Amino acid sequence: MTKISYLKRIIEEKFKQTGQANVALLLRFLSKAEEEELSRWYVITREPFGFVKFEKREGVFDENNGQLKLL
Repeated sequence: MTKISYLKRIIEEKFKQTGQANVALLLRFLSKAEEEELSRWYVITREPFGFVKFEKREGVFDENNGQLKLL
């Protein structure tokens, strides 16, 4: 399992637990490359004190062409 898929699984579990439209996790060491990769599925906002807020993007990411398909 890659680091991105592991982070994505953690984020999805938090969405299921909270039932909220966004979740914030303490990820002080999230690199720009990881942030860029995760931004395919989430709108990412860096918050104070190392927190990173994730909001689900509207639509479904198509792995084949790298585009977000709106629902």
